[in-house]
Amino acid sequence: MFGEIERNYDFRKVLLQANERGVCDKSVRAGTDELSLVNGVFFTGEDSTEIAVAKADFIEFLSVSCGVERPYNEAGVEISLSLGGDLKEVNAYKGRRIIVSENKIQIHGFDYRGLACALFDIEEILKGRKTVNLPKKEFQNKPLFSPRMAHSGYGLDEFPEKYMLRLLKEGIDTIILFMKEPNANAFGEKTDINGLIAQANAMGLDVYAYCKLQNFHHPDEENAEETFDKVYGDFFRIHNGFKGLILVGESVEFPSKDERVACRYYYEVGEDGIPDGKLSPGWFPCRDYPQWLELIKKSIRKAKPDADIVFWTYNWGWAGEKERVELLNALPTDVSLLVTFEMFQKFKYGKVSEMVCDYSLVQATAGDYFLSEAKVAKERNIRLYTQANAGGRTWDFGILPYEPMPYHWKKRYDSMNECREKYNLQGVMECHHFGFTPSFITSFEKRCFEYAGDFSGGKDSTKYLNAVLRQYFGENLPKLKEGFALMSKALDCYPPTDEMQYGPMRIGTAYPLNLIRDCKQKKQPYEYFGMKICETTYRGMDSIRTKFTPHCVRVRVEIKRLKRGVKYIKKAIKCFKRIGQPNEKLLRQINMIEYILCCYKTAVHVKEFYLQKCAFNNASTCCKATRALDNIERIARAEIENAKESIAFVEKDSAIGYEASMCYQGDKAHIEWKIKQVEYMLKHEVGMYRNCLEK
Repeated sequence: MFGEIERNYDFRKVLLQANERGVCDKSVRAGTDELSLVNGVFFTGEDSTEIAVAKADFIEFLSVSCGVERPYNEAGVEISLSLGGDLKEVNAYKGRRIIVSENKIQIHGFDYRGLACALFDIEEILKGRKTVNLPKKEFQNKPLFSPRMAHSGYGLDEFPEKYMLRLLKEGIDTIILFMKEPNANAFGEKTDINGLIAQANAMGLDVYAYCKLQNFHHPDEENAEETFDKVYGDFFRIHNGFKGLILVGESVEFPSKDERVACRYYYEVGEDGIPDGKLSPGWFPCRDYPQWLELIKKSIRKAKPDADIVFWTYNWGWAGEKERVELLNALPTDVSLLVTFEMFQKFKYGKVSEMVCDYSLVQATAGDYFLSEAKVAKERNIRLYTQANAGGRTWDFGILPYEPMPYHWKKRYDSMNECREKYNLQGVMECHHFGFTPSFITSFEKRCFEYAGDFSGGKDSTKYLNAVLRQYFGENLPKLKEGFALMSKALDCYPPTDEMQYGPMRIGTAYPLNLIRDCKQKKQPYEYFGMKICETTYRGMDSIRTKFTPHCVRVRVEIKRLKRGVKYIKKAIKCFKRIGQPNEKLLRQINMIEYILCCYKTAVHVKEFYLQKCAFNNASTCCKATRALDNIERIARAEIENAKESIAFVEKDSAIGYEASMCYQGDKAHIEWKIKQVEYMLKHEVGMYRNCLEK
């Protein structure tokens, strides 16, 4: 029951719950043009491990979600499954055709996965109708994108069987594992990787390796072919079940001979501790990447000829189009190109320029970097994928399970489908290490990314969204649309910069206010990144890659924008709360939005605190210094109250405050730590300065 205090990790129970109780009303009698499943079903025809999983889930769905007393019943409706048949326009991977007649359901599939997905389709149809009655008609479906790849939102590289089932039902067909070495997880602990791959494959999921294998050798070196084969070839000989390997600059750096870069890893410093002003090879489109990629490809395909080798250009999307296109034109064409969808797009906030520094929903449609590379991929017939965070979560809010801004997601999904038609975009990376969490956003996504999301052959994403909003939150569509439209306006006020995404919005209201000492909580052994990816002393993070207005000029404009966002969120909350008799899902959604409001306030306070800190450090008189300290104290006390208010929201939703690679950094305990830190800062650091000024 929503409203009760949840314990950490309680959200995992929901991730393992494939079917929600009481979704369909079995008491609604079927019309003459409908087929009722109230007396259960039985199956005939094809079977496989994938189909067996779907059958078991369908029986559970009839029992749990529909209240059917005998869900498996040989006197019930026959569901016949067969491969082939006249599949018409869905004669492709996972294509399926469902024919509902007087007393039988016939399912034809292109493959076993298609037959299994047809059973999930029937569940979706019934959930949308909220009865156990199917219309007597024909339905067709197929995925528009494949692979659809997801990291785990349950825990870093943790994929329990029930969670994998949830992914399947959301349309995901591929999972990703971080791999540093064979037979080991991301933490370096020995584990049965091949067993997990076999389990995923049996359910209908492919598995890709996200490459963190260490190979700091140049392809020109003596015995390079042998060296590469020992790293990549042996890896696929040990784990032949991996369908592909994902290569991204920062994780696979090598000693490039391109004179424009430094020949070392990005975390190393130049001679005598002085940087040389050059980026490392992982962050630049070096000329010898094609040579390096060819050797990796050669070594892998000795072991697995059909391996999908994915080259991701994430790290140098900021670079000039000329340099990036030169690299793409030299790539082998029998690999896949993965391009981040929205990043590095520049835009204006009043008189200052900004840029999407990392994954963000603020830029909802395809960015110029993506479009420039998609064009080359089409011209050269290179298979094109995108990292679009389409699963509902970006780095705008580091510890939210998804971003409740459906109108921005609508723009993204529409734009992705346009790119599919224009540039032959084929595959999607749904998320990075923050993982995939099913939500109303992912339900909307599935409808947009399949052949007939509303099972009528239409392509109207507005209709899909309206249907999902009603299904999740009730029938007051006008108020729902008004509230979510206001949330989109609030997101338009969000500056998607490193200062925000690696600062206060990384951990929300748990973010400290550091005046002198850089306080942050220690990384725990069970945390992959922990606080490593959070800059806890707020500052400008301008770099050679951020070619836009410096932070010192932007910060005041950003405060004004965020304050405007606060107003929009307050209006959205009022709008949602005017909906009479809200269901549990809507109450949970309001709770999340109230927490987002607190995060916006934290961001404002952090930036204001920074400005007053600068004012204090530059004060030319004791009077000015005292005034700055007064403002610091006022801001800090307001933030303490804001943080205290946020605790109630995270307590009611254990998914808030968690991110798979960081674990919990924004739960009640971490917010309470932040409050203690701010109180320490006020008492000891501000107090010290006041004593100095009084003497």
